[in-house]
Amino acid sequence: AQVTSSAAAEGVYTRQVQVDDVMVVGRPDQVEDFFVEANKHMTLKKQGVLGETPLKFLGEQIVRTSKGFTIGLEEKYYEGILSDLGLEGAKPVGTPLMKDPEPSAADKDRWEEPLSKELHHVYRQVVGKMRFASPRRMDIMDAVQLLSRGLAAPQWRHWVQLRHLARYLKGTIDYRQVLEPTKENPFR
Repeated sequence: AQVTSSAAAEGVYTRQVQVDDVMVVGRPDQVEDFFVEANKHMTLKKQGVLGETPLKFLGEQIVRTSKGFTIGLEEKYYEGILSDLGLEGAKPVGTPLMKDPEPSAADKDRWEEPLSKELHHVYRQVVGKMRFASPRRMDIMDAVQLLSRGLAAPQWRHWVQLRHLARYLKGTIDYRQVLEPTKENPFR
């Protein structure tokens, strides 16, 4: 989704994410002017204003901080991934990827086996959810890319790596992208 400068009001920027979902950013008076002008041509409805309370937009939670903003998915999104894998009570791990994945004694015989039809379905579903989360979570992008390679025909080793990544998410469930202005890139 591209951020563009609005022709309707100076200093206002819009980001069209879906056909009918638009985020408008600017000073309150500029945003109001934008909606007045835009509503002459179409019907737009304001859903909320980012202020003291978090704003939810397309599943993302945006929070204003003293220095800028944080953006991320709600914790219940990651809890759903843990639930899909039956890992609600699992211990977190400190890395998103296993360094050199080697089968445990219990996994050795099935390490290269294809997943059952049921597990293959769960694997595809969970990797899809992680792909949705990865643009907001730079720390998991490489692991998600690696797991995506196994979508067509995942093996048991992929399943073990998927569960490892989910356990990492459990320990980092509160991670958010932080957006703060800099001298080189100020918020305007």
